[in-house]
Parts: sequence; structure tokens; C-alpha cells
Amino acid sequence: MHKPWEHLAGLDLYAGRFASSTLESRVKRSLDAVKVLAEAAYQQGVKVVEPFTGVTGWGGIVQVVGPTLEYYEELLPAFRGMPNVAASSGALAKILQAAGAVATRVRESLSIETLTDTGTTSAENNTSAILQFTFNGQRFLLTGDAGIQALDGAADRLDALGVGPDSLELVQVPHHGSDENVGPTVLDRLLGLRPGLDVQTRYGVVSAAVDGETCGHPSRQVTNAFRRRGTPVYATKGVNLRYAHNAPLPGYSPASPLPLYSEVDE
Repeated sequence: MHKPWEHLAGLDLYAGRFASSTLESRVKRSLDAVKVLAEAAYQQGVKVVEPFTGVTGWGGIVQVVGPTLEYYEELLPAFRGMPNVAASSGALAKILQAAGAVATRVRESLSIETLTDTGTTSAENNTSAILQFTFNGQRFLLTGDAGIQALDGAADRLDALGVGPDSLELVQVPHHGSDENVGPTVLDRLLGLRPGLDVQTRYGVVSAAVDGETCGHPSRQVTNAFRRRGTPVYATKGVNLRYAHNAPLPGYSPASPLPLYSEVDE
């Protein structure tokens, strides 16, 4: 886990607690909990590893492909509620503005895409650890709540490793499928170019609430974009999803991916 107190000067500590009165209470509780967890690990002799690009585990099976240490330290002061940071960021203002807007429907198809590269997310989301698991030549990519800039950084790392989309077996759709977290350009880098056909070359999985579509989770623009790139998306939406490779799963039946929607919210 990340240890923010080691990367940001000015966070006052007292007896293992963050005492700065300028911290928002929610952020302070989160920082306190992380610090207490780290101290509990130290007391039990458990090594705490920060997930920065280049960290590996289990003989290389697990690789951290984002964020870099430098990017994390660049983002940390912009966390909502940190000292000297305005409570209402540009991303938050955009969310509030969107909440008051009336959504309009637009047409999409395999050849028509309305998702753009203009999405923005919070600094906290962009510090999500992006993990790659590799088993028997198959790759699994877990993206957390990462946004476009963070995913671009992960794509840079994968390029440096010489890893392309062909070996990608399963990918987590970032941040419950928000249209603020992905765009066509970064998806082309991670998943490959659109084949122009409705084919499946890998699996996409999104963690979404049963009624998540009321807040745009997952966005139809996003699930359509993944499907165009050979990655139909399977949504939890109140059910348990399991992935198995050449192994039966007693009690489970095949899941159905979300469809290619012909209308999406603009």
C-alpha cells in the first residue's frame, strides 16, 4: 500500500495520527486508518511494499505498471482536503455540473463511437495501483479507479516491457465503468485498434451496483468502446462473477456480456 506521509512534507503527525487541522475529516480518517494499518503490519513483522511501477512479486507473476513514484508524488498534494488545496477541484466542479444537466441520447454502432479523450478524474483515483498478473502466457490487467493519464502511464510501461494487447486475457474496466476514466486513444493502446467486427478476443469485467446506471456506472459509451475492441464487458450488478481457465466451476453457469447499445447518453 502507499504511505503518503513519506511523500508529502507538511503532514503533521502526532502519536501515529494525522493532527493537521487543515485536513478534511474524511481524508484525515482515511490517512489515520492507513497509518494504523502500516504500524500493525510492522508490529507483526509484515513488510509493507508500496505499489509503484517496476515492483514485482511472486517471481514476476505480479507486476505493478502504475503509478510511478514521481507521478504519485505529483498527485498527492492535489488530493481533496490536503493542506492548501481548494476543496472544489476542476474535476469535482465538472461532476457537479454534469449532475445538473439533462442527458441526451445519441446513436452508436460498431463504426460510430462518441466516447472522447476529454474525461478527467480525481488525483486520488489516478494514484490507484495498476497491476498486471501473468499466468502461462495469459495477462490480466487490474486498473482500480485509474483515469486516462494514469492508464497512459501504464501503457508506457507495458510498451517498455514489450507487451502488446494480443496476450491480454482479462481486463478490469476502471472506476465502475465511468466515462471520465477512459478514452478511445488509451483504449487503443491497451486493447488494440477496433477490428470493425463484433468479436471477442478477451474478457472485460466491471464492478457495478445493481442500480449503477442511475449514476452512469457503467457508461454505455464505455462498455461499447470496450466491445468494439474485442472486449465484451461482464458486469457484476449484484451477482458473483468468476473466471476459470480449462476448469469447471460447480454451481456456476455461463455469464452474458452487456450488449452493444445502439443509443448512449451523450
